Amino acid sequence: MITKRKLITTADFSYSKDPVIFLGNWCLNFNNKKIWSKMKFEIFNSKLFDIDENLALNKKTDVLYEKVLEDLKNELNKLHKINWSKRAWRILLGTWLYRYISILNLKVEQIKEVLSKYKNIEIENIDDLKNINLACYNQDDFCNKSLLHKYNRYTNFVIFNFITNGKFEKSNSLSRIFLGDINKKDKLFFSNIRNFFLKLFERAFCFKNDFVIYKIYFGNFFLSLKLFFLLKQFPFKYNLKEEQFYYKFDGKIRENLNGIKISNTQNINEKIIRHLIPEAIPTAYIEGFKKIIEKTNKSYLPKKNKYIYTCNLSADYLFKFWTANQVNNGSKLICGQHGGNYNFTKDQFKLKHELDISEKYLTWGWKRDNQKLVPGYCSSIISKKKYIKSNTGNFLLVLAPNYNYFFYNKASFFNEIKNGEKEFVLSSNKFTYEFLKNNDSIDRIKVRTHPNDFRTETPLKPFLDKNFKNLVYDNNKKKLLDTVNKYDLIIFTYMEATSFLQCMALNKPCIAFTLDKEILDEDNLQYWEKFYEAGIFHSNAESAKIIINKNKSKIYDWWNQNSIQEIIKDYVKKHAFKDGTSISRVAKCLNNFKKDYEVGL
Repeated sequence: MITKRKLITTADFSYSKDPVIFLGNWCLNFNNKKIWSKMKFEIFNSKLFDIDENLALNKKTDVLYEKVLEDLKNELNKLHKINWSKRAWRILLGTWLYRYISILNLKVEQIKEVLSKYKNIEIENIDDLKNINLACYNQDDFCNKSLLHKYNRYTNFVIFNFITNGKFEKSNSLSRIFLGDINKKDKLFFSNIRNFFLKLFERAFCFKNDFVIYKIYFGNFFLSLKLFFLLKQFPFKYNLKEEQFYYKFDGKIRENLNGIKISNTQNINEKIIRHLIPEAIPTAYIEGFKKIIEKTNKSYLPKKNKYIYTCNLSADYLFKFWTANQVNNGSKLICGQHGGNYNFTKDQFKLKHELDISEKYLTWGWKRDNQKLVPGYCSSIISKKKYIKSNTGNFLLVLAPNYNYFFYNKASFFNEIKNGEKEFVLSSNKFTYEFLKNNDSIDRIKVRTHPNDFRTETPLKPFLDKNFKNLVYDNNKKKLLDTVNKYDLIIFTYMEATSFLQCMALNKPCIAFTLDKEILDEDNLQYWEKFYEAGIFHSNAESAKIIINKNKSKIYDWWNQNSIQEIIKDYVKKHAFKDGTSISRVAKCLNNFKKDYEVGL
């Protein structure tokens, strides 16, 4: 009898004396090196991480997303006895649903790939299967769990067994899943008192306001006041100590979500995705929905509003529920660009989603052939002045997030996986290691870990501490832009960092490690060679070390060369626009939209 080889899908595994197959490099990281280095193994090389395959997969995900969203709209309207539009539900749960479907779709395709190559294979068993499930409270909870080994291992296990056996595991029936209510009563008490006084103030002074303005990231009280003044609105801040909600999982309710059940007409990907929705959909959209809507009705948020302007409508805060309800009742939504990784790579889910939910969209300066797009301003630096020459002699190395799994199919992450290797997993981690190794300037370098390093089970800091004994960290809790004046040069290990774009816009010397140019959209691709020639982009650690060692005592002379400044100014004008009229510019955009809409009525 031929022994079947084990398929290991995550970095959570035990030593095996028999040869195994690892699903990808993410299974073999620096934390478990002592185990896998003693094993006999083969690493499966998936074609899905190539950009063309990635884009093809994302198109399939888009089709499934729209189909399932339509069914969820009907099912949840029925459950909650309301009549919300598809757009309202897209606002509320669209980003969660896309992430969920893209994760499952990728995993199904990976398992199908493996099974087509290896005929004599079985997946590793899960001893505590009954204690693992995909239940979550809200989108953030779902994303956090998507980064963990056990949830990825469980999902792969369920998918593998369904594909090979044609049936789902029964050990995790919905009635057995426990996810308790953990809303803090004392916290809610003080929240209600605060809400009462804010409601009195809002109703007394803001009743004539046409706009609700939420999370526009000016970072300056007086500039925000100026915008309110130009819009002729009474100023009010709607994002005060926001809270997310944690409601109990109810399997009986979920067993009756008949509108999303599987059928024989669906392909295997869709069957698996639909089967796991009742288990995975956050309690905020099922058990807690009516309670949260009731809270919006009792909150300081206005009962009815004409226009909403925001640069962040992702997390499941009260405001997102309120916005979905307002838009369903006729309010107009204007979105602003949230970060630097828009209009960047060939995949654009976040941009597509925000265009789908809004009437107008204010970019950081770029324009496409879409009537909703309006060239705006880089909101997060609108209150910042261009940096002055610091001459500290120090450099700051800014690290990428060390996600070994991701919460949606993102081209840049796939490219990191494709170019990564065992132990490092991501190409940016290898760049970091090779950049610090034998670096003549290491005594001048401080390291700043990514804020989300703590979210993963493979934080990068312990690995760096082990390999570089005297490494110094920048542990400043301030935002990066508020600390960069302490350094002559900022070195980014990932080019899509929002702060990299902000530094260029504020004329702060910076360089970045790049991804493959094939993943960039046409607008960014035209700057690729120019940034390489200027020494701003680097495809490997050695070229970055050469440019730094060559210019370390004259960083500003290098940075202020006319040829480099011209490239930066041209790029920033389109991708991180800022000038003295930025506030007036956005006010004009909003007032023009209001005027056009009212004339149209």
